[in-house]
Amino acid sequence: MTSASVASGRPYASAEELLASSDAATAGLAPGDLGQALAGHPRIGDRRGTDERSRREQAGVLAADQATIQALADGNEEYERRFGHIYLVCATGRNAADLLALPLIVDAAPPAVLELGIASTTVELTVHLRARPAPGWLACRTWTSYVGGGYHEEDFEVWDSAGTLVAQSRQLALILG
Repeated sequence: MTSASVASGRPYASAEELLASSDAATAGLAPGDLGQALAGHPRIGDRRGTDERSRREQAGVLAADQATIQALADGNEEYERRFGHIYLVCATGRNAADLLALPLIVDAAPPAVLELGIASTTVELTVHLRARPAPGWLACRTWTSYVGGGYHEEDFEVWDSAGTLVAQSRQLALILG
């Protein structure tokens, strides 16, 4: 399955159906495919050497003050150290604060299985930034959809005060102990 097959599956009946199709496409990548795909993308907030298309996509990010750009650079560096490749996100229509805050929110909550005394560590985290949050409160929901074979899957959603799903994530974690 490829990105073209994900696109050709539109319209999807639900977010879950779209995510399942995306997960299947990602799982079908050969070991070198991800590295090759990521190699052509500039880092979020990096003003050096970006082409016109990247500058348009990152316009809201590149308008940020120097402290925010530095926070993005630090986040990029930490992400690359942790996962071995660049942090890739669609920045179109988003400002730097969105790109800093929402991924942190979806990864900040403890996993639901912790209530059962199960400790774990992240193996894979996929974050989807869906929309810019409306002013006001954010509501979060997390649940464990699978526990077994030494792993668990956690899903996390962030909803804004207008009732819009603004971010979601799926995390595959290794159970410790």
